[in-house]
Amino acid sequence: MSEGVASPRRSRGSELSLELVPTGISGLDKLLLGGFPRGALVLLAGNPGTGKSTIAAKFLYEGAVRGSEPGIYVNFVETKKDFMVHMNMLGMDLQRLEEKGLFHYKEALTIVDEDALVAQLEKILQLVAETGAKRLVVDSVTAMLQIIRDRARIRELVQNFFVNGVKQMDVTTVLIAEHPYGAKTVGYGIEEFIVDAVIILRFETHQGKVKRILELRKARWAPIRQAEIPFYIRPGIVVELSLPEAPEEVPPLDLTRRFNVASAIAEFSRRTPVCTVRSKVTELKELASAVFTIPRGAQVILGHYPTLDSKHVISLVVAALITRYKPKITVMSAKSSPTSFHNLVRCLLNLAHHDRETAERLAARHLSIYSFNPTAYTLTEIYDMIRTTVDRDNPDIFILEGVDILEVFADQREYQELVYNLMLRNKKRRVTSIYTFSSYSREEFYRRLAATMADVAIYIGEPHFLLESDHVGQSYTVEFAGLFGRVETLIILNTELLFRSGCIG
Repeated sequence: MSEGVASPRRSRGSELSLELVPTGISGLDKLLLGGFPRGALVLLAGNPGTGKSTIAAKFLYEGAVRGSEPGIYVNFVETKKDFMVHMNMLGMDLQRLEEKGLFHYKEALTIVDEDALVAQLEKILQLVAETGAKRLVVDSVTAMLQIIRDRARIRELVQNFFVNGVKQMDVTTVLIAEHPYGAKTVGYGIEEFIVDAVIILRFETHQGKVKRILELRKARWAPIRQAEIPFYIRPGIVVELSLPEAPEEVPPLDLTRRFNVASAIAEFSRRTPVCTVRSKVTELKELASAVFTIPRGAQVILGHYPTLDSKHVISLVVAALITRYKPKITVMSAKSSPTSFHNLVRCLLNLAHHDRETAERLAARHLSIYSFNPTAYTLTEIYDMIRTTVDRDNPDIFILEGVDILEVFADQREYQELVYNLMLRNKKRRVTSIYTFSSYSREEFYRRLAATMADVAIYIGEPHFLLESDHVGQSYTVEFAGLFGRVETLIILNTELLFRSGCIG
């Protein structure tokens, strides 16, 4: 089903069909089995500033752009100029649609008595008929009904205009309502009973950070499996819901394309003495065996002893993989700056290829690095940043450094949901992913592993100082548990050479 084009959904055993009107809002249509029913009345309520007008405008915009459906926005609280400027900043050019006759804005700020209100509503019905409008927004029904004092008259007006009026004209209508903090009912309480769907928007705060939540309280045509969903408002996409990933869509691992980290590092060590691999298996062909294989799309958990600088290890892995496989790699870090990361990888590539130009070219072509401060965002926002970055870069390999830091700033369930959904999503996209976090012991590491969807586990133990005639640095015992077994190897990092070469210091 393409977004923005109405789709019929036929009831089993019945000749009746339900025509669904897509909202065009990513995630919401999936929850609603395709959108709102044609002619439905939808109550969109929320705290001030939660995004009610933005979601309603997006509904009209998508109908006009994707389905050529004319829409009308009736506003009792905001001038046309302020409204158009705000929506344009989010990427919705409503003026262009207005010029094409696909968008109409009715400013109703001066309505102060019931007679004027009734006259205005009659004009709206006339405009619907004249323009062939298929979508209507009333912003807000709260302000509109405050003009009428008599409760019985409110019920009568709502019934006549919305139920007997626009609904019978097959106009899908979004009624915006204010929902004050602490209120148990929306508006006068009448609105919730006449509508086909109720959506509540609200804010949640956690550790001083704000998160927008969409609550799907009622949808007569769709089962509500998830009632509360985080959502974002940002230019371009405008509105997007953060839905859990669906496990049934995960393809099998691609065993035809594999990355062998151990043999890549072993090959890298033959180019430069910056590192050495010493394995308990004696022959290189055994070292390069299937035990060390990471298939395309595999999710890898890399645990390391807390005193080990994960940036050094990741940079070595990245430089070795680029040298051998030339993959496109994206790194996101909650610990290290992009500049220091880039400099270290370029320096390692220079040591291996003995040519600065080649090192610069390889790093520029195959590596993208980003960093973020986890204290500045909610976990939902961090997940969205990661997802957006992976979608944009489309890497072969994605590395997230410092997963354990995210756990500090969130409750355990939210943290586990992020890791689970991130792994699930990258599996579906067949993006080989490596997630690093610190752990004092292998036992603790494997307990964490049980709560993830990892296919491969790598644990790097406590670093030990090494002083040999040709090596001054640190040695690490690395345990690799993959699809085909478990094996240990020893990696020696020549930190003295890294210092002398200016890679670290």
